[in-house]
Amino acid sequence: MSLVVFDGPNRLIVASSGTIVLDVRDDIYSPWKEWAASGDNLKFVPALRSTGGDPLPGGQALGAAYFLLNGWKIRPQEAHHTLSIVGNMYCEDGNSPFVPTLGAFNVSIVSQVSNLATQVFSSGSSTCELNVVSTSQAPQGSRGKDIQDIARAIRFLIANN
Repeated sequence: MSLVVFDGPNRLIVASSGTIVLDVRDDIYSPWKEWAASGDNLKFVPALRSTGGDPLPGGQALGAAYFLLNGWKIRPQEAHHTLSIVGNMYCEDGNSPFVPTLGAFNVSIVSQVSNLATQVFSSGSSTCELNVVSTSQAPQGSRGKDIQDIARAIRFLIANN
């Protein structure tokens, strides 16, 4: 059973009964693409767009973000609950991506967003070469010192992974 239902005429993505966690990519974006391509659903204005996922040097990828478009909104299930949204979900117009339930229910919405900068992909052994400013060139509190600290942490993680 799908965790959401798409209501094209009303531009709503409605959480199914019992839904308390929605992964933006897996439970909203991917099912919307399938829904849009089925039947005559392409007659409705697009609900979503995504950005990110582009490959970056060193086996990394740009984090993903999803945007609701054209007035589409998400409506939580009709029950008292906390709805957790996993992923970076925004409205293109800057407003909330959510509308209230039809009934008088108390719903809390918690967004679990990720860093949009990068995701690191790794399999097997990893090699990392870092060239950073030496201690004598990086005074305490400087960006060079911050870079050194990050480089040390990365070396530690790679050595102990």
